[in-house]
Amino acid sequence: MKHISREMLEKIQMLNHKSIQLNETKETEEFYTLESMQKHVREIRSLFARKDSHWAIETGDLMVHCMKILVLNDYDLNDIFEKCTRRFETKIADELRGKRVKSS
Repeated sequence: MKHISREMLEKIQMLNHKSIQLNETKETEEFYTLESMQKHVREIRSLFARKDSHWAIETGDLMVHCMKILVLNDYDLNDIFEKCTRRFETKIADELRGKRVKSS
C-alpha cells in the first residue's frame, strides 16, 4: 500500500536537489538537516508545553526533514513507513501485555 504519493516524493527530491545546491554537498546537507531536526524537536517541546498550536507546523517541518534525509539516502518512504508502523504496533502491544501482567 502506498501512503506517500509520487507527487510528494517528487517534491522531496526537488527540495533535496535545491538544498544540495544551497549547501554545496550531500554531506553538508545531511549535517544541516540533522542539526535542524534537533532544533525543531526542542522548539516543538517548548511550543507544546506552552500550548502554542504552532507546534503542529514545526512538527510538519520535522516530518519534511525526516523524509528529505531518507530520500537523500535512497530509502523508500513507503517501505520505511510500513516497517515503522509495524514496529510501533508491536511495541505498543508488548507494552500493553506487560501492563496487564503487572496489574494481575
